[in-house]
Amino acid sequence: MKKLAMLLLLGALVVLPACSNNAENDNETAVDEMQNEEQSNDKNTDQPADDSVSEQEGNASNSEQDTPSDSLDQDESAENDAAEVSLLMYRPEGSEVRIFKENDQQVFTEEIIAQDEEYVQMVVTLGGSMTTEIYHWSEDEVALVYQEYTDPDQPDANLLQGFEPSTDTEVIFGESAEWELVSEGETLEVGGKTYEDVKQVKKVTDEVVGSDTIIIRYYAPGYGMVKEEMEVTGDNGYKSTVVLD
Repeated sequence: MKKLAMLLLLGALVVLPACSNNAENDNETAVDEMQNEEQSNDKNTDQPADDSVSEQEGNASNSEQDTPSDSLDQDESAENDAAEVSLLMYRPEGSEVRIFKENDQQVFTEEIIAQDEEYVQMVVTLGGSMTTEIYHWSEDEVALVYQEYTDPDQPDANLLQGFEPSTDTEVIFGESAEWELVSEGETLEVGGKTYEDVKQVKKVTDEVVGSDTIIIRYYAPGYGMVKEEMEVTGDNGYKSTVVLD
């Protein structure tokens, strides 16, 4: 019996370490498998994030590439708009005498005598008085730079080559304009004609003592001024409107 007990005890001592080793090995294997599974899950989880970042970077790159093109389109559009509103479009065309009337009665006339890239010379006849006017008429400015009585012996003389612009100019359109731009792009019906893209300007002076003189002019492409309204305020005030016939 003692021998049998001793043998059982020895067998237990041999079996226990083996079981312990197997358990430890099983535990280590399980731990390794869990770590491998977690690492695999981490990799799978990180992959969409990388794809998302890559997609965002691609979108940002496309956005940056589109920006110069959009900027060029805007610049071209601005240049086209500037060309469309060039003040050269508003120069009077032709050399015929332009007649301005009030209530079907002739008030004054304008006649283009000469013009070049910078200036337009015309003779204005009011009653028996003739005045030579020269305008600096460019893409971005219209200004009266010369005004003198016309030589009755040479009313059609071209003065553009040698005249001296006045130091007392009157800027109608331009950066330093003395006239207020009231509206533009308007449609105006005058004397049975319809004008498009009309510009309206306004000026108020105190040349009449104790009163204001309010002048409003309308300019149309290819015609220059087509209408002028004048009002003098005060007790002795009056209104006048002349239009191109």
